[in-house]
Amino acid sequence: MSDYEIYSFISSRTQPTFDEEPVLRATLQDLDRAKLEKYLAQRKEARPNAVYWDQPFEQILKQLQIVVEVDGILHPTLAGLLMFGIYPQIFELQLFIAYLQFYGTTTTEEAPSGERFLDNRKFEGTIKEMIDGAVTYVMANMRKGSLIRGVTRQDIPEYPEVAVREAIVNAVAHRDYSHFVRGSHIQVRMFANRLEVENPGGLYGRVTVDKLQEGQSTRNRLLMHLMEDVHLVENRGSGIDAMRDAMQKRGLPAPVFEDKRTAFLVKFYQVKPGSLALSDAELKILAYVKEYGSIRRAEAEKLLQINDTKAGYMLQKMQKSGLLRKEGRFKETRYLMP
Repeated sequence: MSDYEIYSFISSRTQPTFDEEPVLRATLQDLDRAKLEKYLAQRKEARPNAVYWDQPFEQILKQLQIVVEVDGILHPTLAGLLMFGIYPQIFELQLFIAYLQFYGTTTTEEAPSGERFLDNRKFEGTIKEMIDGAVTYVMANMRKGSLIRGVTRQDIPEYPEVAVREAIVNAVAHRDYSHFVRGSHIQVRMFANRLEVENPGGLYGRVTVDKLQEGQSTRNRLLMHLMEDVHLVENRGSGIDAMRDAMQKRGLPAPVFEDKRTAFLVKFYQVKPGSLALSDAELKILAYVKEYGSIRRAEAEKLLQINDTKAGYMLQKMQKSGLLRKEGRFKETRYLMP
């Protein structure tokens, strides 16, 4: 076992406090005063009777563990810096979110022109800025099926935004911030057939992949508390349910969760693992079925602007591959989600 693997087993027996540690190279001046005042106003509205509101500004920040005093100097805690810092990555270079888009279904498959990466982006800033930036970019760059309603066009993304956001939020909130892996970043990886979100550090405490919905074990207590206060997370333990529910409502396979001990991985598939990536025509048909409940051959013919024979072949092909199920006979035949 590596040093980190040994540490990960031992740390599960105690409560980590890395998010509460002071960032000694940073001072109070490295926190954004406007963000702090906005946060304190929100907190005062929610907890108006808290005893610390009559204290000086700096003392309130100390009470809330946003800063700690070391040798007479106020330093942001790691959680405080990540939530309210002017530019946290000055002090913690690798605490960012990376987005990688690959050509194929593996990290080594090359496009005809020779490149493996179709896109490579980095999202920095506070936790909220990183999450918002990453989610917006990922949603804008994934494939979409289109529906035409009269004179308007509606784009249906490959993966639901709720599921993508929850996976990224969970990765930020639950990653390991220990010194073993503080030099590692969160990765969002787009492949031809799936989307992955991976964070350093496996599941913490007694929670297992089989009991994700049942168990609650917070590795980063202070960070989670601050994220709850600003509504980046709603209720602890609800993120897994939100991802599964969003995928189910879109007729997509349930997300796959993998605990690697040194990392936690979430995978979203467009079709069941092992299936081929969907064509644009298949995406359009699935988008139509998810919107209207079913599709008939004549509707597929009009949607794809192909003839009756090709429309029938496409629907039968999707039925045989398990993407759709058939109901009815002859003119009453329609295709629904399986």
